[in-house]
Amino acid sequence: VVVQGEEAIREAFHQIASRATGALDEPYKIFGKLFSRLQHEYRDEQDFHPFRDLLRDCIFANWPIAAGEEVLGKAIESRKLHSLRTAERETGIGAKVLEQFLVEAGAFSADDNRPPNRKIFDAQAYAELLIEIPTLVGPIAMREAMGATRQELSALTDARVLVPRTQVEKVKNPWRICDGLSLVLELSRDAVPVDAEENDWETLLLACARRDTNIARLVQAIREKRLSVGHRIGVSGFHGIVLRKSEVDRITSPLRRAKKASLSDLSGTVPAATVGRSVGLRNGGTFQLLIEAGYVSARQITNPHSGRSQYRMTPEDIAAFHERFVTLTTLSDETLLHRNTLRGLITAQRIKPFSPEGQDFGAIYRREDIAPIMKSVVRLAH
Repeated sequence: VVVQGEEAIREAFHQIASRATGALDEPYKIFGKLFSRLQHEYRDEQDFHPFRDLLRDCIFANWPIAAGEEVLGKAIESRKLHSLRTAERETGIGAKVLEQFLVEAGAFSADDNRPPNRKIFDAQAYAELLIEIPTLVGPIAMREAMGATRQELSALTDARVLVPRTQVEKVKNPWRICDGLSLVLELSRDAVPVDAEENDWETLLLACARRDTNIARLVQAIREKRLSVGHRIGVSGFHGIVLRKSEVDRITSPLRRAKKASLSDLSGTVPAATVGRSVGLRNGGTFQLLIEAGYVSARQITNPHSGRSQYRMTPEDIAAFHERFVTLTTLSDETLLHRNTLRGLITAQRIKPFSPEGQDFGAIYRREDIAPIMKSVVRLAH
Protein backbone atom coordinates (compact mmCIF):
# COMPACT_ATOMS: atom_id res chain seq x y z
CA VAL A 1 0.00 0.00 0.00
CA VAL A 2 2.74 2.44 0.94
CA VAL A 3 4.47 2.26 -2.42
CA GLN A 4 1.20 3.23 -4.13
CA GLY A 5 1.29 6.64 -2.50
CA GLU A 6 -0.65 8.88 -0.13
CA GLU A 7 -4.18 8.21 -1.43
CA ALA A 8 -3.69 4.46 -1.19
CA ILE A 9 -2.48 4.83 2.40
CA ARG A 10 -5.43 7.06 3.24
CA GLU A 11 -7.89 4.56 1.74
CA ALA A 12 -6.28 1.68 3.64
CA PHE A 13 -6.57 3.56 6.92
CA HIS A 14 -10.28 4.24 6.31
CA GLN A 15 -10.90 0.60 5.44
CA ILE A 16 -9.35 -0.41 8.74
CA ALA A 17 -11.40 2.27 10.57
CA SER A 18 -14.62 0.87 9.06
CA ARG A 19 -14.18 -2.23 11.21
CA ALA A 20 -14.83 -0.14 14.34
CA THR A 21 -18.40 -1.16 15.09
CA GLY A 22 -18.09 -2.44 18.66
CA ALA A 23 -18.43 -0.57 21.95
CA LEU A 24 -14.68 -0.94 22.70
CA ASP A 25 -13.37 -0.25 19.22
CA GLU A 26 -11.22 2.79 19.94
CA PRO A 27 -8.29 3.82 17.64
CA TYR A 28 -5.60 2.16 19.73
CA LYS A 29 -7.46 -1.16 19.43
CA ILE A 30 -8.39 -0.95 15.74
CA PHE A 31 -4.94 0.17 14.55
CA GLY A 32 -3.02 -1.87 17.12
CA LYS A 33 0.80 -1.65 16.90
CA LEU A 34 0.59 0.86 14.07
CA PHE A 35 -1.10 3.35 16.40
CA SER A 36 1.14 2.49 19.34
CA ARG A 37 4.41 2.90 17.48
CA LEU A 38 3.43 6.14 15.76
CA GLN A 39 2.24 7.41 19.13
CA HIS A 40 5.32 6.35 21.12
CA GLU A 41 8.37 4.70 19.51
CA TYR A 42 8.47 6.82 16.34
CA ARG A 43 6.93 9.95 17.84
CA ASP A 44 9.96 12.18 17.20
CA GLU A 45 11.22 10.64 13.96
CA GLN A 46 10.69 13.00 11.02
CA ASP A 47 10.38 10.22 8.42
CA PHE A 48 7.19 8.98 10.10
CA HIS A 49 5.43 12.36 10.30
CA PRO A 50 3.52 11.92 6.97
CA PHE A 51 2.14 8.56 8.14
CA ARG A 52 1.22 9.99 11.52
CA ASP A 53 -0.60 12.92 9.88
CA LEU A 54 -2.60 10.59 7.62
CA LEU A 55 -3.57 8.32 10.49
CA ARG A 56 -4.55 11.29 12.66
CA ASP A 57 -6.76 12.66 9.88
CA CYS A 58 -8.41 9.25 9.59
CA ILE A 59 -9.10 9.12 13.32
CA PHE A 60 -10.55 12.64 13.32
CA ALA A 61 -12.83 11.58 10.44
CA ASN A 62 -14.09 8.39 12.13
CA TRP A 63 -14.12 8.93 15.89
CA PRO A 64 -15.89 11.61 17.99
CA ILE A 65 -12.80 13.47 19.21
CA ALA A 66 -13.53 16.48 21.44
CA ALA A 67 -12.07 19.90 20.70
CA GLY A 68 -8.65 20.23 22.30
CA GLU A 69 -8.17 16.46 22.67
CA GLU A 70 -4.73 15.35 21.50
CA VAL A 71 -4.29 12.48 19.06
CA LEU A 72 -0.85 11.38 17.84
CA GLY A 73 0.80 14.52 19.13
CA LYS A 74 -1.71 17.13 17.91
CA ALA A 75 -5.06 18.39 19.18
CA ILE A 76 -8.17 18.91 17.08
CA GLU A 77 -9.29 22.55 17.01
CA SER A 78 -13.04 21.92 16.90
CA ARG A 79 -15.17 18.81 17.19
CA LYS A 80 -16.03 17.27 13.85
CA LEU A 81 -18.05 14.27 15.01
CA HIS A 82 -20.34 13.34 17.84
CA SER A 83 -21.51 9.95 18.97
CA LEU A 84 -24.70 9.41 20.93
CA ARG A 85 -22.52 8.93 24.00
CA THR A 86 -20.47 12.14 23.61
CA ALA A 87 -23.64 14.12 22.78
CA GLU A 88 -25.24 12.71 25.94
CA ARG A 89 -22.28 13.90 28.04
CA GLU A 90 -22.26 17.40 26.53
CA THR A 91 -26.03 18.03 26.58
CA GLY A 92 -27.02 16.16 29.73
CA ILE A 93 -29.88 14.54 27.76
CA GLY A 94 -30.23 10.75 27.82
CA ALA A 95 -28.97 8.83 24.80
CA LYS A 96 -32.38 7.25 24.13
CA VAL A 97 -34.08 10.65 23.90
CA LEU A 98 -31.29 12.09 21.76
CA GLU A 99 -31.50 9.11 19.43
CA GLN A 100 -35.19 9.77 18.73
CA PHE A 101 -34.48 13.38 17.75
CA LEU A 102 -31.45 12.43 15.65
CA VAL A 103 -33.22 9.63 13.82
CA GLU A 104 -36.07 12.02 12.99
CA ALA A 105 -33.51 14.58 11.79
CA GLY A 106 -31.77 11.99 9.59
CA ALA A 107 -28.48 11.67 11.47
CA PHE A 108 -28.75 7.88 11.25
CA SER A 109 -31.45 5.31 10.60
CA ALA A 110 -33.84 3.85 13.15
CA ASP A 111 -32.54 0.33 12.47
CA ASP A 112 -28.89 1.26 13.11
CA ASN A 113 -27.84 -1.33 15.71
CA ARG A 114 -24.38 0.02 16.53
CA PRO A 115 -23.66 0.78 20.20
CA PRO A 116 -24.19 4.40 21.34
CA ASN A 117 -20.48 5.30 21.22
CA ARG A 118 -20.27 4.18 17.57
CA LYS A 119 -23.43 5.91 16.34
CA ILE A 120 -21.52 8.75 14.77
CA PHE A 121 -22.93 11.94 13.23
CA ASP A 122 -21.71 15.31 11.96
CA ALA A 123 -21.31 17.57 15.00
CA GLN A 124 -21.61 20.82 13.04
CA ALA A 125 -24.64 19.78 11.01
CA TYR A 126 -26.63 18.94 14.15
CA ALA A 127 -25.15 21.52 16.51
CA GLU A 128 -28.29 23.69 16.63
CA LEU A 129 -30.47 20.67 17.34
CA LEU A 130 -28.27 19.60 20.27
CA ILE A 131 -28.38 23.13 21.69
CA GLU A 132 -32.16 23.25 21.34
CA ILE A 133 -33.14 19.84 22.78
CA PRO A 134 -32.40 20.72 26.45
CA THR A 135 -34.59 23.83 26.13
CA LEU A 136 -37.72 21.96 24.98
CA VAL A 137 -40.61 21.55 27.40
CA GLY A 138 -43.65 19.36 27.95
CA PRO A 139 -47.31 20.35 27.41
CA ILE A 140 -47.86 21.57 30.99
CA ALA A 141 -44.91 23.97 30.88
CA MET A 142 -45.95 25.06 27.39
CA ARG A 143 -49.50 25.84 28.54
CA GLU A 144 -48.24 27.74 31.58
CA ALA A 145 -45.85 29.80 29.46
CA MET A 146 -48.58 30.62 26.93
CA GLY A 147 -51.37 31.13 29.45
CA ALA A 148 -53.44 28.53 27.57
CA THR A 149 -55.78 25.77 28.76
CA ARG A 150 -55.23 22.11 27.87
CA GLN A 151 -58.09 22.30 25.34
CA GLU A 152 -56.64 25.43 23.74
CA LEU A 153 -53.18 23.93 23.28
CA SER A 154 -54.78 20.76 21.91
CA ALA A 155 -56.88 22.74 19.44
CA LEU A 156 -53.89 24.79 18.26
CA THR A 157 -51.87 21.60 17.81
CA ASP A 158 -54.62 19.69 16.01
CA ALA A 159 -55.05 22.61 13.60
CA ARG A 160 -51.25 22.86 13.17
CA VAL A 161 -51.26 26.48 14.23
CA LEU A 162 -48.60 25.34 16.71
CA VAL A 163 -46.30 22.52 15.61
CA PRO A 164 -44.11 20.64 18.12
CA ARG A 165 -40.37 20.60 17.46
CA THR A 166 -40.60 16.81 17.10
CA GLN A 167 -43.41 14.51 16.03
CA VAL A 168 -41.96 11.52 17.92
CA GLU A 169 -44.75 10.48 20.29
CA LYS A 170 -42.42 9.07 22.95
CA VAL A 171 -40.67 12.42 23.46
CA LYS A 172 -42.22 13.99 26.55
CA ASN A 173 -40.82 17.48 25.93
CA PRO A 174 -41.58 18.34 22.29
CA TRP A 175 -42.38 22.05 22.62
CA ARG A 176 -40.41 25.26 22.01
CA ILE A 177 -41.68 27.86 24.46
CA CYS A 178 -40.61 30.59 22.04
CA ASP A 179 -43.12 29.27 19.47
CA GLY A 180 -46.00 29.61 21.93
CA LEU A 181 -44.91 33.04 23.17
CA SER A 182 -44.47 34.28 19.61
CA LEU A 183 -48.01 33.20 18.73
CA VAL A 184 -49.50 34.92 21.78
CA LEU A 185 -47.52 38.10 21.04
CA GLU A 186 -48.56 38.06 17.38
CA LEU A 187 -52.27 37.56 18.07
CA SER A 188 -52.48 40.07 20.92
CA ARG A 189 -50.28 42.78 19.45
CA ASP A 190 -53.20 45.10 18.59
CA ALA A 191 -55.59 43.86 21.28
CA VAL A 192 -57.80 46.33 23.11
CA PRO A 193 -58.56 45.90 26.83
CA VAL A 194 -61.84 44.09 27.45
CA ASP A 195 -63.59 44.13 30.81
CA ALA A 196 -64.58 40.80 32.36
CA GLU A 197 -68.28 41.78 32.32
CA GLU A 198 -68.42 42.51 28.59
CA ASN A 199 -70.41 39.67 27.02
CA ASP A 200 -69.93 40.68 23.39
CA TRP A 201 -66.52 39.00 23.35
CA GLU A 202 -65.47 35.34 23.55
CA THR A 203 -62.29 33.26 23.55
CA LEU A 204 -61.14 31.60 20.32
CA LEU A 205 -62.07 28.16 21.61
CA LEU A 206 -65.61 29.23 22.54
CA ALA A 207 -65.96 30.89 19.14
CA CYS A 208 -64.92 27.62 17.48
CA ALA A 209 -67.48 25.65 19.46
CA ARG A 210 -70.28 28.17 19.01
CA ARG A 211 -69.78 28.50 15.26
CA ASP A 212 -68.47 24.99 14.60
CA THR A 213 -65.33 26.35 12.95
CA ASN A 214 -61.61 25.59 13.05
CA ILE A 215 -59.27 27.60 15.25
CA ALA A 216 -56.82 27.91 12.36
CA ARG A 217 -59.49 29.82 10.43
CA LEU A 218 -59.88 32.32 13.26
CA VAL A 219 -56.12 32.74 13.63
CA GLN A 220 -55.80 33.37 9.90
CA ALA A 221 -58.60 35.95 10.07
CA ILE A 222 -56.77 37.76 12.87
CA ARG A 223 -53.58 37.79 10.80
CA GLU A 224 -55.51 39.21 7.85
CA LYS A 225 -57.02 41.93 10.09
CA ARG A 226 -60.56 40.65 9.48
CA LEU A 227 -61.22 40.21 13.19
CA SER A 228 -60.80 42.69 16.01
CA VAL A 229 -58.87 41.34 18.98
CA GLY A 230 -59.39 42.08 22.64
CA HIS A 231 -57.66 40.94 25.80
CA ARG A 232 -59.59 40.27 28.99
CA ILE A 233 -58.38 42.45 31.81
CA GLY A 234 -56.79 40.29 34.49
CA VAL A 235 -56.42 37.20 32.27
CA SER A 236 -52.90 36.66 31.01
CA GLY A 237 -51.71 34.90 27.89
CA PHE A 238 -53.63 33.10 25.16
CA HIS A 239 -56.71 32.44 27.28
CA GLY A 240 -57.16 36.18 27.67
CA ILE A 241 -57.38 36.77 23.90
CA VAL A 242 -61.00 37.37 22.88
CA LEU A 243 -62.93 38.13 19.69
CA ARG A 244 -66.11 40.06 19.01
CA LYS A 245 -68.97 37.59 18.62
CA SER A 246 -70.61 39.67 15.87
CA GLU A 247 -67.42 39.64 13.80
CA VAL A 248 -66.95 35.90 14.30
CA ASP A 249 -70.54 35.39 13.11
CA ARG A 250 -69.83 37.47 10.02
CA ILE A 251 -66.85 35.44 8.81
CA THR A 252 -68.04 31.94 9.73
CA SER A 253 -70.74 29.72 8.32
CA PRO A 254 -74.28 29.79 9.75
CA LEU A 255 -74.81 28.29 13.19
CA ARG A 256 -75.40 24.58 13.42
CA ARG A 257 -77.14 25.04 16.71
CA ALA A 258 -80.93 24.93 17.12
CA LYS A 259 -82.90 26.50 14.29
CA LYS A 260 -86.49 27.71 14.46
CA ALA A 261 -88.93 25.51 12.59
CA SER A 262 -92.57 24.53 12.62
CA LEU A 263 -93.77 21.05 13.59
CA SER A 264 -94.92 20.37 10.02
CA ASP A 265 -91.38 20.98 8.73
CA LEU A 266 -89.90 18.28 10.96
CA SER A 267 -91.52 15.02 9.94
CA GLY A 268 -89.08 12.19 10.63
CA THR A 269 -87.40 14.05 13.48
CA VAL A 270 -87.00 12.90 17.07
CA PRO A 271 -87.29 14.94 20.29
CA ALA A 272 -83.81 15.85 21.46
CA ALA A 273 -84.65 14.69 24.96
CA THR A 274 -85.36 11.21 23.56
CA VAL A 275 -81.97 11.17 21.85
CA GLY A 276 -80.33 12.31 25.09
CA ARG A 277 -81.92 9.46 27.03
CA SER A 278 -80.93 6.94 24.33
CA VAL A 279 -77.24 7.85 24.74
CA GLY A 280 -77.37 7.67 28.53
CA LEU A 281 -77.76 11.40 29.27
CA ARG A 282 -80.98 10.96 31.19
CA ASN A 283 -80.91 14.47 32.57
CA GLY A 284 -82.70 16.20 29.72
CA GLY A 285 -81.32 19.54 30.82
CA THR A 286 -77.76 18.39 30.13
CA PHE A 287 -78.48 17.48 26.51
CA GLN A 288 -80.36 20.73 26.03
CA LEU A 289 -77.31 22.64 27.32
CA LEU A 290 -75.18 20.96 24.64
CA ILE A 291 -77.64 22.14 22.01
CA GLU A 292 -77.93 25.68 23.34
CA ALA A 293 -74.14 25.98 23.58
CA GLY A 294 -73.89 25.07 19.89
CA TYR A 295 -72.13 21.72 20.26
CA VAL A 296 -75.08 19.64 19.03
CA SER A 297 -77.25 20.61 16.07
CA ALA A 298 -81.04 20.53 16.44
CA ARG A 299 -84.21 22.38 15.42
CA GLN A 300 -86.27 24.43 17.82
CA ILE A 301 -90.07 24.36 17.50
CA THR A 302 -93.01 25.57 19.52
CA ASN A 303 -95.38 22.74 20.36
CA PRO A 304 -98.83 23.88 19.10
CA HIS A 305 -100.60 22.04 21.92
CA SER A 306 -98.52 23.01 24.95
CA GLY A 307 -97.06 26.23 23.61
CA ARG A 308 -93.64 25.19 24.92
CA SER A 309 -90.37 25.30 22.99
CA GLN A 310 -88.93 21.93 22.07
CA TYR A 311 -85.75 20.74 20.37
CA ARG A 312 -85.96 18.04 17.71
CA MET A 313 -83.23 16.29 15.76
CA THR A 314 -83.06 14.97 12.22
CA PRO A 315 -81.24 11.71 11.37
CA GLU A 316 -78.39 13.90 10.10
CA ASP A 317 -78.25 15.75 13.42
CA ILE A 318 -78.12 12.45 15.31
CA ALA A 319 -75.41 11.07 13.03
CA ALA A 320 -73.35 14.23 13.51
CA PHE A 321 -73.64 13.84 17.29
CA HIS A 322 -72.39 10.23 17.17
CA GLU A 323 -69.57 11.21 14.82
CA ARG A 324 -68.27 13.79 17.29
CA PHE A 325 -69.19 12.42 20.74
CA VAL A 326 -69.42 9.17 22.67
CA THR A 327 -70.92 8.22 26.03
CA LEU A 328 -70.45 5.04 28.03
CA THR A 329 -73.80 3.89 26.65
CA THR A 330 -72.96 4.43 22.97
CA LEU A 331 -69.44 3.06 23.39
CA SER A 332 -70.86 -0.04 25.07
CA ASP A 333 -73.32 -0.48 22.20
CA GLU A 334 -70.50 -0.16 19.65
CA THR A 335 -68.03 -2.50 21.37
CA LEU A 336 -70.34 -4.83 23.36
CA LEU A 337 -68.11 -4.21 26.40
CA HIS A 338 -69.62 -3.50 29.82
CA ARG A 339 -69.85 0.12 30.88
CA ASN A 340 -67.70 -0.57 33.94
CA THR A 341 -64.93 -2.01 31.76
CA LEU A 342 -65.02 1.07 29.54
CA ARG A 343 -65.15 3.37 32.55
CA GLY A 344 -62.01 1.67 33.91
CA LEU A 345 -60.13 2.13 30.63
CA ILE A 346 -61.12 5.79 30.43
CA THR A 347 -60.11 6.41 34.04
CA ALA A 348 -56.78 4.62 33.57
CA GLN A 349 -55.93 6.92 30.65
CA ARG A 350 -57.11 9.98 32.64
CA ILE A 351 -59.46 10.97 29.84
CA LYS A 352 -61.67 13.83 30.98
CA PRO A 353 -65.28 14.42 29.95
CA PHE A 354 -66.01 17.09 27.37
CA SER A 355 -66.04 20.34 29.34
CA PRO A 356 -64.94 23.36 27.28
CA GLU A 357 -64.14 26.37 29.42
CA GLY A 358 -65.12 24.33 32.47
CA GLN A 359 -68.75 23.80 31.38
CA ASP A 360 -70.26 20.61 32.85
CA PHE A 361 -72.09 18.46 30.29
CA GLY A 362 -71.92 15.23 32.27
CA ALA A 363 -70.27 11.97 31.19
CA ILE A 364 -69.85 12.76 27.50
CA TYR A 365 -66.52 12.48 25.66
CA ARG A 366 -65.18 13.67 22.35
CA ARG A 367 -64.60 10.67 20.10
CA GLU A 368 -61.09 11.88 19.31
CA ASP A 369 -60.24 12.05 23.04
CA ILE A 370 -61.04 8.38 23.61
CA ALA A 371 -58.76 7.29 20.73
CA PRO A 372 -55.94 6.27 23.15
CA ILE A 373 -58.10 3.46 24.57
CA MET A 374 -59.51 2.13 21.32
CA LYS A 375 -56.77 -0.46 20.75
CA SER A 376 -57.48 -1.88 24.18
CA VAL A 377 -61.20 -1.75 23.48
CA VAL A 378 -60.84 -3.66 20.21
CA ARG A 379 -58.58 -6.25 21.85
CA LEU A 380 -61.02 -6.83 24.71
CA ALA A 381 -64.00 -6.93 22.36
CA HIS A 382 -62.41 -9.79 20.44
